[in-house]
Amino acid sequence: MAFKIDLGEKFGCIALVNVWREKSLTEPVDLGGDLWAVFEPPLQLADYWEKWIGSISVDHLKRANLFLFAKAASKAPAILDEENEALVKKVSYFFYGLLLFGIPQYERGFHFNGANESGKPEVRQFGELDEYRQTVGNERLSEVGLDTLKSAAASAQTIRKIADREMSERLNRGFASLLRAVQELEGGERLHQYVRALEAVVHPGIAKSTKQFVHRCLTFVGVDGSRMEKAREALKDAYEIRSQVEHQNGWEAALDGYPAGDREHVAKLRLRQAEGLALSVYRKITISSGLSAHFQSDSSLDGFWQFDDGHRRSQWSDPFDICSVV
Repeated sequence: MAFKIDLGEKFGCIALVNVWREKSLTEPVDLGGDLWAVFEPPLQLADYWEKWIGSISVDHLKRANLFLFAKAASKAPAILDEENEALVKKVSYFFYGLLLFGIPQYERGFHFNGANESGKPEVRQFGELDEYRQTVGNERLSEVGLDTLKSAAASAQTIRKIADREMSERLNRGFASLLRAVQELEGGERLHQYVRALEAVVHPGIAKSTKQFVHRCLTFVGVDGSRMEKAREALKDAYEIRSQVEHQNGWEAALDGYPAGDREHVAKLRLRQAEGLALSVYRKITISSGLSAHFQSDSSLDGFWQFDDGHRRSQWSDPFDICSVV
């Protein structure tokens, strides 16, 4: 299917350079809701890139092989206004949906927006994409495929509702913590933000936060038998590391029950487990309409935790196996 920015349309775009993607993806894909995935620089933009963003950035963009677009007809294509801002947000939510499946492998990223005012699209704003990091030891999204792009576009619809506070306020704060986590460089702070993202969903009570955090997170992990205690231990450690970092202490204090030589290994393992679990939880909430209904408000979120354990787990199909992370 052909892709173009028609006369009178505005657009927002995120471009990834040398992203790992399925080789079969060559033709532009209309993902619905004004979202597109394009796999080479759109030709009608090429003449204008150097004018607006400089030759060095143009050289990088010529090697970009995934362009996420949001585009729509404009009432005022000559003006940089809230329409541009809305499209920037829309394509950002699309990208955030992609992040929930794992950080893609790419060289550099850019974001830009503009309009087709007089017959050819022009770039009005341009910048480099923030860096998003996969925790060392966890697998990146190996290849961006069509199914992943479709899921990310579907997820973006719920992410928009979360960002616009049309769903639980706690979920809004939790998703903000998740985004901070994938950008955080220091391991203790990174784990801290992942656990805060999970904490927003499970909403443990005051004075029983550790116990309830562990118990409620077991809804998401899908383990039983001998592995149940391993899962409990992993969740308890992660929450205690979060508490130490929250109170400006070193993460080491949370693991003083382990031999000194093992603590760094355990801390890194807990980070990998927390990342995998947090991404899994938000991925499911944003993809599944049945689950997202439980998180429409703080009261409906609390109602979800009033169900008995068996009912909650039956609702949460295909859980994340936290014990498989090594």
